[in-house]
Amino acid sequence: MTDPSACDPNGFKAAAAQYKKLYVLIQPEQSECPACQELDGLISRADIKTPIVKVPGDTCSAIADELGVGQYPTVVLMRGGKAVKTHKGIPNSEIVKRMVAGK
Repeated sequence: MTDPSACDPNGFKAAAAQYKKLYVLIQPEQSECPACQELDGLISRADIKTPIVKVPGDTCSAIADELGVGQYPTVVLMRGGKAVKTHKGIPNSEIVKRMVAGK
Protein backbone atom coordinates (compact mmCIF):
# COMPACT_ATOMS: atom_id res chain seq x y z
CA MET A 1 0.00 0.00 0.00
CA THR A 2 2.93 2.35 -0.59
CA ASP A 3 1.59 3.50 -3.96
CA PRO A 4 0.46 7.12 -3.35
CA SER A 5 -2.82 6.48 -5.18
CA ALA A 6 -3.54 3.72 -2.65
CA CYS A 7 -3.29 6.30 0.13
CA ASP A 8 -6.45 8.14 -0.90
CA PRO A 9 -8.86 8.11 2.10
CA ASN A 10 -11.96 7.82 -0.12
CA GLY A 11 -10.50 4.90 -2.05
CA PHE A 12 -9.45 3.26 1.20
CA LYS A 13 -12.96 3.64 2.68
CA ALA A 14 -14.52 2.18 -0.46
CA ALA A 15 -12.15 -0.80 -0.37
CA ALA A 16 -12.68 -1.31 3.38
CA ALA A 17 -16.46 -1.21 2.92
CA GLN A 18 -16.25 -4.42 0.89
CA TYR A 19 -15.41 -6.34 4.08
CA LYS A 20 -17.94 -7.19 6.76
CA LYS A 21 -15.09 -6.92 9.28
CA LEU A 22 -11.56 -5.73 8.73
CA TYR A 23 -8.66 -4.95 11.04
CA VAL A 24 -6.45 -2.08 9.96
CA LEU A 25 -2.95 -2.01 11.42
CA ILE A 26 -1.40 1.45 11.14
CA GLN A 27 2.32 1.77 11.69
CA PRO A 28 5.27 3.54 10.06
CA GLU A 29 6.54 2.11 6.80
CA GLN A 30 10.01 1.95 8.29
CA SER A 31 10.33 -0.90 10.78
CA GLU A 32 12.24 1.17 13.33
CA CYS A 33 9.25 1.06 15.69
CA PRO A 34 9.94 -1.57 18.41
CA ALA A 35 6.28 -1.63 19.47
CA CYS A 36 5.26 -2.21 15.84
CA GLN A 37 7.70 -5.09 15.54
CA GLU A 38 6.29 -6.61 18.73
CA LEU A 39 2.74 -6.28 17.41
CA ASP A 40 3.75 -7.87 14.08
CA GLY A 41 5.09 -10.84 16.05
CA LEU A 42 1.89 -11.15 18.11
CA ILE A 43 -0.25 -11.06 14.99
CA SER A 44 1.90 -13.56 13.09
CA ARG A 45 1.65 -16.05 15.99
CA ALA A 46 -2.11 -15.63 16.41
CA ASP A 47 -4.68 -17.40 14.27
CA ILE A 48 -6.66 -14.30 13.27
CA LYS A 49 -9.45 -15.09 10.83
CA THR A 50 -10.55 -11.51 10.17
CA PRO A 51 -8.62 -9.88 7.30
CA ILE A 52 -5.82 -7.52 8.33
CA VAL A 53 -4.60 -4.64 6.18
CA LYS A 54 -1.38 -2.81 7.03
CA VAL A 55 -1.33 0.90 6.32
CA PRO A 56 1.98 2.79 6.51
CA GLY A 57 0.90 5.78 8.58
CA ASP A 58 3.86 7.92 7.59
CA THR A 59 3.33 7.39 3.85
CA CYS A 60 -0.48 7.33 3.99
CA SER A 61 -0.91 10.10 6.53
CA ALA A 62 -4.33 11.10 5.15
CA ILE A 63 -5.72 7.67 6.07
CA ALA A 64 -3.98 7.73 9.46
CA ASP A 65 -5.45 11.19 10.12
CA GLU A 66 -8.90 10.06 8.99
CA LEU A 67 -8.76 7.16 11.46
CA GLY A 68 -7.53 9.40 14.29
CA VAL A 69 -4.13 7.80 14.68
CA GLY A 70 -2.07 9.59 17.31
CA GLN A 71 0.59 6.97 17.95
CA TYR A 72 2.06 3.83 16.43
CA PRO A 73 1.03 1.12 16.29
CA THR A 74 -2.73 1.56 16.16
CA VAL A 75 -5.21 -1.21 15.41
CA VAL A 76 -8.64 -0.21 14.08
CA LEU A 77 -11.58 -2.59 13.70
CA MET A 78 -13.74 -1.53 10.77
CA ARG A 79 -17.19 -2.79 9.89
CA GLY A 80 -18.74 -1.86 6.59
CA GLY A 81 -16.00 0.72 5.99
CA LYS A 82 -16.52 2.50 9.33
CA ALA A 83 -14.14 2.45 12.28
CA VAL A 84 -15.91 0.93 15.29
CA LYS A 85 -13.03 0.22 17.70
CA THR A 86 -9.53 1.63 18.02
CA HIS A 87 -6.61 0.43 20.12
CA LYS A 88 -3.44 2.51 20.33
CA GLY A 89 -0.19 0.82 21.27
CA ILE A 90 0.49 -2.88 21.67
CA PRO A 91 -2.72 -4.78 22.39
CA ASN A 92 -2.73 -7.03 25.43
CA SER A 93 -3.50 -10.73 25.14
CA GLU A 94 -7.24 -10.15 25.69
CA ILE A 95 -7.42 -7.82 22.69
CA VAL A 96 -5.47 -10.29 20.54
CA LYS A 97 -7.94 -13.01 21.62
CA ARG A 98 -10.81 -10.77 20.49
CA MET A 99 -9.00 -10.25 17.18
CA VAL A 100 -8.70 -14.03 16.79
CA ALA A 101 -12.41 -14.36 17.53
CA GLY A 102 -13.22 -11.57 15.07
CA LYS A 103 -14.81 -9.32 17.70
